[in-house]
Amino acid sequence: MEEKQKPARKKSPLAIGGFLAVLLSQGKLLLTVFKLGKVGGAVISMFITIWAYAIMFKLPFAIGLVVMILIHELGHVLAAKIKGLPVSAPVFIPFLGALIMMKKILRMLRQKPLLALAGLF
Repeated sequence: MEEKQKPARKKSPLAIGGFLAVLLSQGKLLLTVFKLGKVGGAVISMFITIWAYAIMFKLPFAIGLVVMILIHELGHVLAAKIKGLPVSAPVFIPFLGALIMMKKILRMLRQKPLLALAGLF
């Protein structure tokens, strides 16, 4: 017996518009999540980044990539906390990576390379 192969599912460009429409319709819910402190915005940006990578690649790859970026950024956060510097939670930017923001200007030039290299560990 021959097994029937399912045709490859094509991803519609309308899926992005549909997702954005649902996202905008839930604006009040998003505002509540953003009020959860530092973590709310980071979690939302992480899920949006996973979704963006999942459109181009498979979901396990997207999750793995975002987790690797998260671990990298947490190295920077840990180094900043050790030095006593206030920083934000990581903010993910699809197809670019992630960043943490300093809440205080670094006056000591010796601290900047340490924070930059901390993402390697």
